[in-house]
Amino acid sequence: MPGSDARFYFVGGCNNGNGGGDDQAVLLGEHRQDPSDHIHAAFNVSEDIEGGLNNVIIDGQNLSGLTAGEIQFAKDAYLAGYIVIIYDVTEAQIEELLQLIDHPSKFDEGAVMSSLDDADSGEFYEVLTLERIGGVNWSSIAHIGNLEEAESVTGGFEPGTGLPDEEIRYQFHALHMKQWINQQKSRAQELVDDGLVLGADATAVINRFGLTERPDETSQTVTRSDQSGSVLDITTADIQTNYVYTGFTSNGTIGVSTSSADEVNTYQFTSKAWIVTADTPNGIFSFLFINEDYTLASSNGFLKNKEGSAAFSNAQQYWYLSNLTSVNTLAVGSTTLDNSEVTLLDNKPDTNQASTVSVTTSIDTSVSGTVGVDQDGANASVSGGVSWGTSETYEKANVSINNKSLSETTTGTDASWEYEPAAAEPGGQKAACNNLGLRGLADLSHETFTPSQAFVYRISPDYVGETIKLKTKISFQMRNTYSSGCNIFGCSCGKTDQNSSANGPWTFTHAIAVPEPPEGPSGDATCSDGIDNDNDGNTDSADNQC
Repeated sequence: MPGSDARFYFVGGCNNGNGGGDDQAVLLGEHRQDPSDHIHAAFNVSEDIEGGLNNVIIDGQNLSGLTAGEIQFAKDAYLAGYIVIIYDVTEAQIEELLQLIDHPSKFDEGAVMSSLDDADSGEFYEVLTLERIGGVNWSSIAHIGNLEEAESVTGGFEPGTGLPDEEIRYQFHALHMKQWINQQKSRAQELVDDGLVLGADATAVINRFGLTERPDETSQTVTRSDQSGSVLDITTADIQTNYVYTGFTSNGTIGVSTSSADEVNTYQFTSKAWIVTADTPNGIFSFLFINEDYTLASSNGFLKNKEGSAAFSNAQQYWYLSNLTSVNTLAVGSTTLDNSEVTLLDNKPDTNQASTVSVTTSIDTSVSGTVGVDQDGANASVSGGVSWGTSETYEKANVSINNKSLSETTTGTDASWEYEPAAAEPGGQKAACNNLGLRGLADLSHETFTPSQAFVYRISPDYVGETIKLKTKISFQMRNTYSSGCNIFGCSCGKTDQNSSANGPWTFTHAIAVPEPPEGPSGDATCSDGIDNDNDGNTDSADNQC
């Protein structure tokens, strides 16, 4: 046990796949509140236990106080495949943690382009998790989504309660930690199904990189600086799953702490990133391929026809999703890269009207030349280039999609979309009316909507070997609509829309390591130019790729 501040809590229910039995939560360093308050509440345990290495929990505000032994403990846990969790953490502290545990996307100490500017702490996150599953790095960021003050609906309903005290915030952190730990096995199985972990059926990766007709290259053995493996072993994904939680009370209040809420909406999106660096006919460039899959679960906060309304049939509908925007950019430090540094090569889906029932997000991009791929600091090269393809179809009945790429930032490099479910329109408020109640609201505004986005960036050689940030800014508008201003007959009414301010934006930072340039394969000019092209310490014939 590294230091007297490390405490072990039996949490049960799963293990990290590396053997062993039930999980334990290991608390490192000081915590501003007795951790038993929230660990016990979330994991339903009552006593400390003794045990070995397991999932690690750190208070972000006390990260700088960790001892050398505790830092080594966290690093060993991460490298062994256990989950490292840190809560109440700034973007600057995340950079520090990545450096401390030797994460592949670490920010090199002292490198200006890989760190935030002085005195800039960046975004604040409620919970961050980091883990390795095989060769895949999978992280997660969560936002609670609280307001400064809870909002209640208008139009006939009683107001709700205000925000709870801070202790409930800590309990929320622990509840999210429990959820992430309990889902570890399912994440590992997903990677096996997708062919993204060593020894798995790699059909999905073969198809994605357009290597179906090139069996020699898909199975070729590539010797890296520390081990051997196939090309597909090296071109693994870097994955991040992000969450926004919004809480509701039974009387219609939105924005309360999710721990005290009667209902919680969870908005989740996962970005899967693949990145290569290629010696193309036009020079050395890096290519970043991104899939973003959303699960927007809006049903729990939705109410209508609530008893006690001053109006009649279906006169009020709330809280439903009226708008969601997603803006993606690339950054180093606190600076967004402009169009002289990155180029958005492709982005899907296109603009699509609400009348279309489904849409397909499909991209097929080719990279010519010798391609360098990198995993955990080990480089390899593939001649002949690769292509990357993806295609996903999803339902979107009565939801408009607006592709707003290249228009949402001053740098002109953003991959951006807006989703707008059809709004509720007013009808009459008497039983004899033919157009009774609010009508036309898109079902997906208060059910589960699962859109998908894909885009490809070409990145300047200035950032080869560095860590780059995919910054995704999410905003969503929750709306309360109620009938108002009916005429004397009651069959012609207007409506009033009340938009919640619990709409973000929330920015999520996905740190991705850019591979070094390729050196090799044998016979390539890079094997006789006297340069250590891939910066692995071996030049020309001394490099395993040559």
